Amino acid sequence: MPIPAELKDVKDLFTKTEYGLLEASYVEAPVAELKKKLALARALRDKWKDQYTRQRRAGQQARGGRAGADNDRSHAKAELFTEAVRRYEALIAAAPAATTAAAKAAKKKPTKAGRTRAHRQDRTATRKTLRPLTTRGKAAKAAVAAPAAVAAPAPAPAAPAPAPAKASASRKPPKGIKAAKAKGKAKGASPSTATPSVGRLGIAKPGAKSAAASAKAKKTGLKLTGLTTRTRGHVSAAAKRTQGKRDARGRR
Repeated sequence: MPIPAELKDVKDLFTKTEYGLLEASYVEAPVAELKKKLALARALRDKWKDQYTRQRRAGQQARGGRAGADNDRSHAKAELFTEAVRRYEALIAAAPAATTAAAKAAKKKPTKAGRTRAHRQDRTATRKTLRPLTTRGKAAKAAVAAPAAVAAPAPAPAAPAPAPAKASASRKPPKGIKAAKAKGKAKGASPSTATPSVGRLGIAKPGAKSAAASAKAKKTGLKLTGLTTRTRGHVSAAAKRTQGKRDARGRR
């Protein structure tokens, strides 16, 4: 709505804020803004109407005739703001219809015929640019989804062969027999060439030096026990065994 030229003729009657409010009543604006300005226009209309009424009454009582120039200005302002209120109300009433029409136009889906050639060319160029990236992405997904090749199982290591059980030590022969054997071997083998022999159960037998050391140890043991010969020691051991057998028979 164009602003009338006559409005400028009365510009001197209003303040800057009041004149701006009158001009805005000719211009479309958002509904919220129009409602704020409508409230201001109504307040100014009521103000100048009341002012005009008071001035007229005061003038009539004082002079007994028509009101002066001040009263005419107040009346003109009240009339102009009354018209501004009507314009604001009309703009607000027309705003919902315009807003609804704009919303419907925005929601309306454009048809294929409405698409321009340039738009189609842009889409084609974009697809060509993205095609290599899409192909690579599909190939990567296929590689991840493919089952991994199963490696041939490595042959299991052979179980270690059980270590041969150590031969249990045989019962020691009597002292006299062991000493005689050691003595005979010591006589038959020279100290330089004698090697330890292996017994029937895989136990190494002592060499000449070991036999000599064993004989010496036995002699020392005989001396400590008070027996000077092996024979006496052997006889004493045999007598003990015989006595033990007799005692065992006596207990039965």
